Amino acid sequence: MNICCDVAVIQDLDLTRYKTFHAVPNDSLITFAEAKHMSAYAELVAGFVGMVFELTPSKLRRIRTKTQKPTNHISPFLYVSGILYATAQGILETIRNRKFDIDIYSNDDPLT
Repeated sequence: MNICCDVAVIQDLDLTRYKTFHAVPNDSLITFAEAKHMSAYAELVAGFVGMVFELTPSKLRRIRTKTQKPTNHISPFLYVSGILYATAQGILETIRNRKFDIDIYSNDDPLT
């Protein structure tokens, strides 16, 4: 499955034979991010969770804890320039309750 991400962090690979339309293997992907210039609705957030499931399913099995050692890389994240609509807020609460290792940022919860 080929998915285009806005930002992808990959392992150090020799990319000289890769063209812009080639995909690196999923196991070479370290983390990724999507950015949307819009407000978020439930399907957008759920779609991002689905992308995490397809590309880095370990992030959905890695449970966040207060004593968890920090990693060298940020977690996969979705950034929207607007707000999270109530439906998207509900999906975000589910993500947090399940302690998935992904982040959702918005105008209400900025990236910086």
